[in-house]
Amino acid sequence: MFGNLYSLQETTYGTSYEIQFGTGTAIATIASVATGFFTGGISAILIALGTSITGASIDTAINGEVRVRDRKTTLSVTSMGQLGLQEERGTRDTEVVDIENGGTTFENPTNYGSDRSNDELLDIGIYNIYLDREVD
Repeated sequence: MFGNLYSLQETTYGTSYEIQFGTGTAIATIASVATGFFTGGISAILIALGTSITGASIDTAINGEVRVRDRKTTLSVTSMGQLGLQEERGTRDTEVVDIENGGTTFENPTNYGSDRSNDELLDIGIYNIYLDREVD
């Protein structure tokens, strides 16, 4: 038996938030405002916006936009006209646009879903169809 592995990729974005903070703003203040729309550590996002952290505050004003980006892949294995397996995997990160200095970066990537290799998916999907045909 042989099979085919198909993938469908989809990218979605969350709500975009503009963030502006002046020099000397406390990191705790920024963190309290940012809770809920950052996917990870705030330091990477602040650095992507062109500032550095001095003690408990930022040393340069920042002006940018952030939003969550989700890149999802649906993987489907078919054989002999039947679906044998379907799984999802993807990466969620934070898109950071530095309005002041220009440029876009993607920070704090987090992988989710299936961690099986494509070969493993094919083997399992084909085997599922084989088992289903043997039962019939």
